[in-house]
Amino acid sequence: MFEKPVGMRDLLPAFYQYKESVREKMVREIRQWGFQFVQTPTLEYFETVGKQSAIAKEKMFKVLNQNGDTLVIRPDLTAPIARIVASFSNQFILPVRLAYSGNVFRTQQREGGEACEFEQIGVEIIGEASVFVDAESISLLIETLKKATKSKTKVIVSHVGFLDSLVEENVQDLSDQKEHKRLLYSKNEVGFKHYIEGLLLSPFNKRNLLTLLSLRGGEEKLDEALQVITSAKGKESVYQLQQLWKQLVDFEVEDLIAFDLKMMNHMDYYTGIFFEAYIEEVRSPIANGGRYDELYKQFNKDFPATGFAIHFDRLTDHIKELEEPKKPLSILFSDAKQKDAIELAKQYRKQGVDVVLQHIKSVQDLPIYRQQFEDCLILRDE
Repeated sequence: MFEKPVGMRDLLPAFYQYKESVREKMVREIRQWGFQFVQTPTLEYFETVGKQSAIAKEKMFKVLNQNGDTLVIRPDLTAPIARIVASFSNQFILPVRLAYSGNVFRTQQREGGEACEFEQIGVEIIGEASVFVDAESISLLIETLKKATKSKTKVIVSHVGFLDSLVEENVQDLSDQKEHKRLLYSKNEVGFKHYIEGLLLSPFNKRNLLTLLSLRGGEEKLDEALQVITSAKGKESVYQLQQLWKQLVDFEVEDLIAFDLKMMNHMDYYTGIFFEAYIEEVRSPIANGGRYDELYKQFNKDFPATGFAIHFDRLTDHIKELEEPKKPLSILFSDAKQKDAIELAKQYRKQGVDVVLQHIKSVQDLPIYRQQFEDCLILRDE
């Protein structure tokens, strides 16, 4: 056995064909919503794309070019697309809807962890600040996942501004604020409760913070959230979520939406509404997305933006809907029939049939050889 680097994988024909089929369905759906696909380089400058990426720097693969410049092997696709839009802004009419399908690369510390190379399919809506496009993004995500799997999708939605405001209103110490968020990010609710109980806070402040743990559910949770928030920033975040809900009702996807106002995401560039998508029987999110209105300022542009990325490999690894791959036709031929076989193959291919041409001398066991094809035609000497 010849080993691969840790975190890398091979795709054999049946699974490769399956992924290709699923990808085509998803890409077709995204195109039907008016998104244009773009492609970015695998290698980017660390000083531009690498530093602006939301991926931790220690998770990036870095290389040096012949000039001594530090490059990164693309860790995500949002930052490279921001570079494209900023660099060619005169070629885009805002708002613009862009999409991508490509591999990204992130280092892993151990065997058996996440893959180091994996595919993402996603979209970016640039130059539009309205809540409508946040709803559009979530609705498109749901419809795209429907094309890939029969499993039920659930999208969990939150807002960066609500959690930040609630913690800041009730906890003054910055280190305590960070610890609250760390515990919530790790989903350690027991630790979160114990930590709050041990702080020198008023009963009012403690009650507000503990209310976070119950703010998961339907639209009614937004009304509850308004009862525990006082700042204008915090209330505005809830108002935006209420607007979002109304838009999602118009898109008729509200049955697949839940709110979780204690949710945190590892992407630190989200500035407003953000979300994660799950499918049945898979614990990790299949997709994540949200609003990132500050990113383009790093590229000297003031463009609001939102979007999502689907973890395509995680999706196809878990949906368990592998179809029997389409088998090609094989035409076996002898020396005398080679020209006839080539002509016959051309005719079948024009009809959309996949054809393998194979000299019969090279086939050692014909019954076994036949098993990999829909049918075998044998052209031999009379």
